Amino acid sequence: MSDDEQQLPCVNLKALNSSYTIDVKMLPCKTSSISPDKVYKTTELDQLYPEPKETTDGKEVLYLRGRKLIGESIVLENQTAYLCNKSGSNETINVELKVDFLGNFEREGNTSRLTNEKENLLEYVELTNNIMS
Repeated sequence: MSDDEQQLPCVNLKALNSSYTIDVKMLPCKTSSISPDKVYKTTELDQLYPEPKETTDGKEVLYLRGRKLIGESIVLENQTAYLCNKSGSNETINVELKVDFLGNFEREGNTSRLTNEKENLLEYVELTNNIMS
């Protein structure tokens, strides 16, 4: 391989745990605590998902750090989403869990940003699909 060529990362499907799925909720927050392997760790979200779920206008409501977050699900038609982790110096991508629910949340009053982020993600998925097909 020449110096100007880049090596594509390897995708490891052996790490996939088919016994479990995960709900992914994208939240507008930062956490300052980083573990040595640079994976974000926090206990703030442990009590975030009460049952029964609160809803407003058909959208899920959560509270984080005293702020009201409103979110909606993102449906990827004919797509399957997976939680992946990049590891090692060779930047292997480990496919770990299948995503059962994908939701995007934003602070109350930022519904335009919530809509824009959802549209941008769906546009990215469509563009990626067109490039890969």
